[in-house]
Amino acid sequence: IMYTGSRAEAQLPCLARGNHDLTQLTPYAENPVIPAPPPELDLIGFRDHRVWREADGWYQIVGAGIRVTCLPPRPLHRRRRPKMCCCC
Repeated sequence: IMYTGSRAEAQLPCLARGNHDLTQLTPYAENPVIPAPPPELDLIGFRDHRVWREADGWYQIVGAGIRVTCLPPRPLHRRRRPKMCCCC
């Protein structure tokens, strides 16, 4: 099982192995499996891990929030209402 563990304020990906009915979990001794978020990014989160297997191996994607400073807020999507017409 992949889960988010914490070390100080960091949220890090960890593994645990469960018994046959998953009523007991044993953490992997080498946790966290990724020791730190990428140092070049100022992250405010590093969690919500998803793991999947393909023919050539295992893959993982990690959700993260990047702290952005000194930028004005901008709308991500702007939509103007189209003109309505009626054809009777």
